[in-house]
Amino acid sequence: ADAVVLATGHSARDIYEHLHESGVKLEPKGFATGFRVEHPQCLINKIQYGNEWGPSAVTGRGSTDTANTNFFQHENGEEPPNNPKKNKDDNDDNDND
Repeated sequence: ADAVVLATGHSARDIYEHLHESGVKLEPKGFATGFRVEHPQCLINKIQYGNEWGPSAVTGRGSTDTANTNFFQHENGEEPPNNPKKNKDDNDDNDND
């Protein structure tokens, strides 16, 4: 074959050393990296649904839905409630929003 792709995984240095010592021409692949950006759900709702439908987006998570409501009230010039009541189903330990 003219070319072979090795998918050896990590910790495969001995395989590459053996191939190099055997005269096999090796070329590294390009290096890639990534990162994760997290945005508040209310911002995603605004971007995805706009000001008309964003306020009605419901996740079922009390703190997320309250934040979404407050965000759009503020966007529309309304005052959000001072002390919104926590949803009885809201569990901050499991919120991944």
